[in-house]
Amino acid sequence: MESLRQDLHFALRVLRKSPATTAVAILTLGIAIGATTSIFSVVSALLLKPLPFPAAERLVAVDDVQPNSGATGDGDLSWPEFLDLRAHAPDLTGMAAYAGGASNLSGRGEPLRVTSRFVSEGFFDVLGAPPVMGRVFSHEEHLKNGPRAVMVSPSFWHSKLGDAPLGTSLILDGEPHTLVGVANSTAETIQPAEVWIPFEERYTSDQRGSHFFYALGRLAPGVTLQKAQADLAGVAAQLAKAANAEHLASLRPLRQKIRGSAAPILSLLLAAVATVLLIAAVNLANVLLARASGRVREFAVRRALGASAWRLARQLLIESAVLGLAGGALGLLLSLWGRDAALHAWPATMPKLNEAPLDGRVLAFAVAVSLFTGLAIGLLPALQSSRGDLHSDLREGSGATSAKGRLRSALVVAQSALAVLLLIFAGLLLQSFSRLLHQDPGFVVEHTISVRVSLPDSKYHTNEKRAQFVRDVLARMQALPGVRAAGASTGLPLGDHTSIGDFQVVGRPPLPERDQPYAEKRMVTGGYFPALGIPLLQGRFLQDREPVRAVVINEALARHTFPGQDPIGQRIDGGMFESKDSDAIIVGVVGNVKQHDLSATPTMEIDYPYDQIAWGHVEIVVRATGEPAALFGPLKAQVLSVDPDQAVARIRTLSEMMEATVGTQKLSAQLLGGFSLAALLLAALGIYGVVSYGVTRREREIGVRMALGAAGRDVLAMVLREGLTLTLLGVAIGAVVALGSARFLSSFLYGISGSDPLTYLVVAVTLSLVAALASLLPARRATKVDPASALRAE
Repeated sequence: MESLRQDLHFALRVLRKSPATTAVAILTLGIAIGATTSIFSVVSALLLKPLPFPAAERLVAVDDVQPNSGATGDGDLSWPEFLDLRAHAPDLTGMAAYAGGASNLSGRGEPLRVTSRFVSEGFFDVLGAPPVMGRVFSHEEHLKNGPRAVMVSPSFWHSKLGDAPLGTSLILDGEPHTLVGVANSTAETIQPAEVWIPFEERYTSDQRGSHFFYALGRLAPGVTLQKAQADLAGVAAQLAKAANAEHLASLRPLRQKIRGSAAPILSLLLAAVATVLLIAAVNLANVLLARASGRVREFAVRRALGASAWRLARQLLIESAVLGLAGGALGLLLSLWGRDAALHAWPATMPKLNEAPLDGRVLAFAVAVSLFTGLAIGLLPALQSSRGDLHSDLREGSGATSAKGRLRSALVVAQSALAVLLLIFAGLLLQSFSRLLHQDPGFVVEHTISVRVSLPDSKYHTNEKRAQFVRDVLARMQALPGVRAAGASTGLPLGDHTSIGDFQVVGRPPLPERDQPYAEKRMVTGGYFPALGIPLLQGRFLQDREPVRAVVINEALARHTFPGQDPIGQRIDGGMFESKDSDAIIVGVVGNVKQHDLSATPTMEIDYPYDQIAWGHVEIVVRATGEPAALFGPLKAQVLSVDPDQAVARIRTLSEMMEATVGTQKLSAQLLGGFSLAALLLAALGIYGVVSYGVTRREREIGVRMALGAAGRDVLAMVLREGLTLTLLGVAIGAVVALGSARFLSSFLYGISGSDPLTYLVVAVTLSLVAALASLLPARRATKVDPASALRAE
């Protein structure tokens, strides 16, 4: 311990002797470790931290599987399927369902649109999330004609209800609900919510094709996921056969369902930031090698006085470990800012992330990375300095051996290869993001506004009442100055509301369920297509007060279902009308629209007249002639003028909706772009350091060359050639590794190949130019070597 204390004391003295180098090393490590810790804190919060429920590892998601249909969203079930599985699930101690929604809260000032979650009986018990105040829903409150009850989230209870006492009456969707409890905030891990409402018999449907419920369960003690999966699959197959259906069921950990979609992009970002850390470590290893070369005589004297090779190596390792820990301490401070920036930029398309605490796991990671990096950058100098011939080191003391020069050159090659790899990945992602934003989504985005409303059944309980409300609102909006066109739909492109179901062409033999085609179904007004600028390809648009049962299909459905035929006049049955005869005539074909994902292939669509099938959820779309934001207030006022109790759920532009849709790609492109610029800067510093060190080592040789007649341009070319040779070798290695990773990266790209030759060429030229600039300063210094001084030294 005494010798360790002496080594630590000596290490601090040595580092103080070169404050500039020490400060740069600590800053470089701090930035790299801080960025790595920031990304890891997000990874830890989303992928490593268990869900905040008792025995959370035993919670599973129960998914619906529809073979060959391609119609499932995220494993959602129909209500009859859920009831069947809940009654026959052999290995689950409990099973519950939930669905997202929204409700109008009135009677407390201006109407509010609140995020609601509908839950089945036992939902909070299965989760293990008892309320923080009050109670959960009773059995009677789940019945169709039972008492109306509501639970609220803690934040909503405090901020919007002013800590209202239990028993308070809240008017939701026009009906009084009794406040019975304040839900545990952990329940929002499943789905964010402001209010929780029981739905078991009130909001359910007996249609097996109506898939919008999610289910979860808790494994019985001693039952493995694999056993429960096998048993449930057998039960689901028997139930499907009895119901003449093809639907099956599967289980997966609930944490995977909630957070699993973030795994690919977070893995890519963590690998990218780890690459930056590795480049920084290689850079600093080069710096420490150079400094150790200037201390060869010191080490030779210590060896002559009896110091062992291990003692000298330990001294250098302690010095580098001190650098690593100091950089880690700075990195922890910087990671606080980096984590907050990541939380602020976190896209809505990713799993919800409220916090990413620097807990014990993250602190242990930061300390481990700091120590490992510190020891790694000191390993090569320690090995080099503990070797060598004692007599020559005492005599020369230069340490400028060819072996050390080759080692430093190899580190620059590795650094360049890593930088090329990161630059190629960033370049491909940035191009992919740009192409995603600039593609044609099939509708007009600019100057277009979405106004979302949901009509409560208690007030708008008939088709005609809902249709009349929408007609009145559209008429008032279209009369506003600055409005070019207005329409309505039950779902907008890039929105979060859709209905998916099968359909049949009238006159063709019925298909078995596994072969039935699926399409997205919407109810639209006559002005919907013109307002969004969706082109008419054949026939006509739907009309307001359509006189016949009519539908409009998109080009994708026309090509799939009627290849080589004219679809106009054909009859199609999508099961949307309540009567037994639910077929409708096709009156038009419109262009394809990117409905959910700008990178996805357009899906088949069927659009019905809103007047004939008026749902309560409505998205009103308005095309403005000028600045859209100026219309937000007047548009909301028109809704309230028709119904003062009707809340407007949300007003936003379609540009904002598109921006939210590509949030994940934007975040990854921005972070990888920043990481790649840092890698480029570190690579330039590494090349400069090696070339500058080479010039210093070869000053006598350069002087002799110039004394024998070598011109300055010859010396300049020689030094530049040394830097570019190392860079080009690194470029070649990095490009080969990137090509090998192209298949992995292709899953993150749109409209560009992972082996795009132009990207590789641009990156190679960019790094070569940076290497040339980094080599230019030491090369110019080499041309100013005095031959006379060099000859006198010889």
